Amino acid sequence: METKELFLLGEVEAHPYPAALAAILCMPKPTVTVYVKRLEAAGFLRREIDAADLRRHRLVVTPTGRKAISRGLALLSETFGGRLERLTTAERTALQRLLEKLA
Repeated sequence: METKELFLLGEVEAHPYPAALAAILCMPKPTVTVYVKRLEAAGFLRREIDAADLRRHRLVVTPTGRKAISRGLALLSETFGGRLERLTTAERTALQRLLEKLA
């Protein structure tokens, strides 16, 4: 799974509609559609008709998708954790402060 697919998958529960995913991830809608199709084919997502609006489909993360999110985030954490160890305590504190400012 690509990193972008992991991030997309991680946002599905908060933003279950493809257009909302595209907006929150700053991705073109056709790109989101490609990733959704890949994730659906891999069994990480499924589409359901929205009960509130039968013309719309919502995306739902499958149990396999949840496991993939957990594994992917653990790998990212491990990778970035190793890189962050290269920084001094002061540098990590400064980085954390800057990242919180961006949030």
